[in-house]
Amino acid sequence: MSILLRKIDVVTAVCQSTSCFCMHLYRVTASRKNLCKTAAPVDLGIHNPEQILRAPVILLVSGYGVLCREREDDALMLNRIMSDTKTFFYKEKDGTVSFIRREQLESVSGLLEKNNIELCDTDLFTGEITPEIIERHALRFVKNNITFRRVFTPGKTGSVIAGCIYKNIRLYVLALFFFLLMLNLLLKGSLEKEYGAQAAELSALRKQSEQLQEVSQEKERIGKVLRDNIPWKYGMLCDYLAACVPPDIILQRMGVQPLLKALSGGESPAIRTNTILVSGYASRTEQITFFLQNIEKEEYARKVQLKEMRQDKENGNFTFTIEILI
Repeated sequence: MSILLRKIDVVTAVCQSTSCFCMHLYRVTASRKNLCKTAAPVDLGIHNPEQILRAPVILLVSGYGVLCREREDDALMLNRIMSDTKTFFYKEKDGTVSFIRREQLESVSGLLEKNNIELCDTDLFTGEITPEIIERHALRFVKNNITFRRVFTPGKTGSVIAGCIYKNIRLYVLALFFFLLMLNLLLKGSLEKEYGAQAAELSALRKQSEQLQEVSQEKERIGKVLRDNIPWKYGMLCDYLAACVPPDIILQRMGVQPLLKALSGGESPAIRTNTILVSGYASRTEQITFFLQNIEKEEYARKVQLKEMRQDKENGNFTFTIEILI
């Protein structure tokens, strides 16, 4: 199979901020001897991704916003990140989890999608992406994906690979479709049975999704408030802070350099410099204590203080306000 599709396009994106990144294209050729050769990089800029002429396309991301944690050291935090896939994109390799916020990743991948370029694979790196890393990743992609099983597997990656192979073997496409038709007739009974099982599983997942919909909407609302109000220069600290939140705590407000008092009469605002205020609620005080301990472990936090905590008489939740000096 690899002889039918040997060229892979690898795009590297080095994020310099939440919206600024540098992109390069590497053309990698994989041989039948399990070796890869990388051509000289092409600077795509951020306005010329149409220079990518062939697929499949692999995206490797590094730079600002890409974080890495050992699973054994930060198990609780990583479990929260890996369960909140709407907020974070992650990749796990050899007990280490690399992750990035989805809105930052989508600023890169969205540029390619606007030019009708479909990604087959995305990976994250905290260090510099060298040609050796590119070749190793491309070779692993070829071994795992350029197979007959992948071509016949439903999904975007399989479709992209199948389309590229089709361009190379146009004369054999008719025979391939005839074989698929016969295979479908032979396996019709088992496919219908599998479809029934998948339909039952989908129904169960839909019920579960409806139960979690209210909580998900609240999380999305809070996340939007945080994204719209945090100054860009504190973005990384806020990412670290959000990663420290235990699963049972719901954040309601995160204020960076809050006002000392309300504004009136056109006077200049007075702010509390080098300060972050975090407010939220939890069902147990132990979770708030655990949250404080997590923040105190961060290098940027010079002083962490619980300013207020009280219990709501109606629902029993404990609301709190934490002050962090940075």
